[in-house]
Amino acid sequence: MSGIARWIPGPWKDRSEFVKAIAATDCGVIAAGGMMVEAAHQRHAMFEILEPDGNLTKEMFIGSGRSLDGATLEAIEGHKSIAALLLPDTGEALVKTLGVFTRAVRAAGGFAVKVHFSGLSHGWDRWEGELSAEQPAGLFRLLVVQVPDPEAGVVSSFGMKQFALADASIEDDGEGFDAAWVLFEFNIYLRAQRPSLQDGHTFSRPIEGAPWYRLKHVSDGRYAEGHPYVNPQGLWELTFA
Repeated sequence: MSGIARWIPGPWKDRSEFVKAIAATDCGVIAAGGMMVEAAHQRHAMFEILEPDGNLTKEMFIGSGRSLDGATLEAIEGHKSIAALLLPDTGEALVKTLGVFTRAVRAAGGFAVKVHFSGLSHGWDRWEGELSAEQPAGLFRLLVVQVPDPEAGVVSSFGMKQFALADASIEDDGEGFDAAWVLFEFNIYLRAQRPSLQDGHTFSRPIEGAPWYRLKHVSDGRYAEGHPYVNPQGLWELTFA
């Protein structure tokens, strides 16, 4: 499944209470059935209301880089349900659409945002800050996480499945060149250009002295099949050319 799935814990006891809370906001958004709609710009998102999750506070704290404040964590700990929103359209209007529907849920009482397919979590200040930042960098900081593995000597991304694209893993020799920046720019390049890549192709940042990496496509075996972080599009391995 591709698309942007966000989990927003809140105080709503059930679907009916959530729908009423959305209707009471001044965001121009309505919720009915399994859809949220902003009629003014013909934007829509799918939603469902999930039962409370006892692990959510810990998961969101870790996923935020341990940045969520005490008041937010206390609110999450007491959440009554989770609003799960899915945006299947990840095109040019994505940033605006993300803003419209998350602001509506925030106005209806939502506590913070968890990105379901990468594990990242954000308090509202950071969420809004990155939506307002230079794009697409801000969008990628919100949705795609990069995880170093010093033992394997690689840095890997999780979350590109949201764009129906493969994730990537890059060799890191730890000798000064920042592999994380290469990975970040490679993933942005994949979304922006949708290139037809093949094993053996190469990639480099467009700066003087930047190393070249050779690409190989493999299946994503980093988590067990069925886990939300597994990317059915596979993984591009970038090794020094």
